[in-house]
Amino acid sequence: MKRELLIVTVLVCAVGCTSGGGLQVRKVAQALPQGWAKGAADGDEVTIGVAPGWRQGANSLFGTTNPFEAGMPNDPSAPPMTADEKKMMEQMSSSMNQIASEDELRNLDKLKQKGIILHVVSTGKPTIGEELTRYYVKKKTQNGNWTWPEVDASEQDCFLNKQKATEVKLPIGLAHKMQATWQLADGAQYTQVSYLVPSGRDLYVLRLITVETAETVTAIEKQVAESLRIN
Repeated sequence: MKRELLIVTVLVCAVGCTSGGGLQVRKVAQALPQGWAKGAADGDEVTIGVAPGWRQGANSLFGTTNPFEAGMPNDPSAPPMTADEKKMMEQMSSSMNQIASEDELRNLDKLKQKGIILHVVSTGKPTIGEELTRYYVKKKTQNGNWTWPEVDASEQDCFLNKQKATEVKLPIGLAHKMQATWQLADGAQYTQVSYLVPSGRDLYVLRLITVETAETVTAIEKQVAESLRIN
């Protein structure tokens, strides 16, 4: 009897090992706060909420927006543009849009090469050369299933000092969260919030980053994290 029980136990363990196992995420319907849009990675592998004032995409030569998209400022004292002047401005805007679009695609390709599969930028402060206020999802894959100690260790190099992770419950399952603010060499205050979501051999890392006031990301990070879906 003991021998039969041992055989059954071994078979159960073998089946469990070959069926994937590990930490898994739940499939939950997408639910977004009012006014938010849906951002999606290629093939809808990952979807996430895009907050008002943000957009899915990347930086370009002109920052996060085309300076011509908002139009020329209205000066009531200035004479109206002639038809030729208006046409010239439209051509310039179209040309800049094309340049910005091509550069953004190149930047998105570079991000994908780093494992970043979904990228969202704030359009509130498109300062050229400044660290973008943004949030994104990065995917990491290893040979075996992720454990929580491995998950936490994998994110430590992304913070100035070692961080202690806290457990949070998201609609799709458990995640670990790390958050810190530190000063950069130029004096700017850098804030990062990371949510770590393992699923078998894959680890999905949601990072929110800003060098503006911390509230720029902390005000939305909970809603962003709760909108994350992994398909």
